[in-house]
Amino acid sequence: MKLTVEVMGTEVVAERMRKAGPEAQKLISKAIHKYALEIANEAKRRVPTDTGRLKSAIRAEFPKDLEAKIGPTGADVHYGPYVEFGTRPHFPPVSALESWARRHKIPSAFLVARAIGMRGTKPKPFLFPAWESVRPEFKRAIGEIVREGKFFRRLW
Repeated sequence: MKLTVEVMGTEVVAERMRKAGPEAQKLISKAIHKYALEIANEAKRRVPTDTGRLKSAIRAEFPKDLEAKIGPTGADVHYGPYVEFGTRPHFPPVSALESWARRHKIPSAFLVARAIGMRGTKPKPFLFPAWESVRPEFKRAIGEIVREGKFFRRLW
């Protein structure tokens, strides 16, 4: 599960940034890097923990310049979206719930599976609220770079 934020009008901004040169790209890249790490840290604070695997798998990655991917990584934490968004009723394999039931002192994993089969699981958002908490400051920082950078004045 990755948080994806799509900026509308990116073609125009990208073209203007190319014209503005590497100074603009460097400043915006630094801002993206800083706030992506803040989002990842905030998501780690907000994620519900049982074993801590999901929490420790949350990372900010930077596959390309001016791009960040934030979220849990690794095959053993594929359940991140189910925690974030919840699930509709379904009957999970009882064997998958046995260690969880033991840790929570529930006498039978079947009882947990049956409850999930009847009600699903409630959402426990952690990634989107982390983005929402950082978004105003991120927008302000990017806005300052765009508005106050000398390299943009001649383009806008």
